Amino acid sequence: YITNNLVGLAISRLIINSAISSLGCITGARLGNLMEIKNVKKLFEGLFKEDMAIAKARGIKITPYCKEFDYYELMKPGFASFLQRRRKLSQLGRQNPYVVSSTLRNIENNKQTEIDYTIGYFIKQGKKLNIKTPLNSRLYEMISDIENHEIGIFPDNAMDYYLRKPHK
Repeated sequence: YITNNLVGLAISRLIINSAISSLGCITGARLGNLMEIKNVKKLFEGLFKEDMAIAKARGIKITPYCKEFDYYELMKPGFASFLQRRRKLSQLGRQNPYVVSSTLRNIENNKQTEIDYTIGYFIKQGKKLNIKTPLNSRLYEMISDIENHEIGIFPDNAMDYYLRKPHK
């Protein structure tokens, strides 16, 4: 895949990888099972919106992930786009069912996670640009709590109150 937009490509990869890593970490699920957990697809959509708002404010045109995962097409309003988003996320899980979150692997191996460079990037940029990132912020808090052994890793973490009803 050749592109002149290396920043847009990097942000595209960061958006999907940070969502997979953070949600996979809090739930403990491999990607195939992750997409079957209640509320997870909605969380992916919310993270995409937050992250895309930051890219837009920075003047970054996000390139499609793996040529076929076009965030702009997927995040259009309307029921048809909603169905396409859900179908693409389900397809992502079916095509990569055994992918384990790198953040989860780091925690399981007692290594430092990369959250400062993934969801932490979007949080920092949001603060600089005065864009709220409640989902990224809550996931960051939850992963930090997991790292500090304050909460456990469970599929039900995807139903966390502050993830379901983020403060705007």
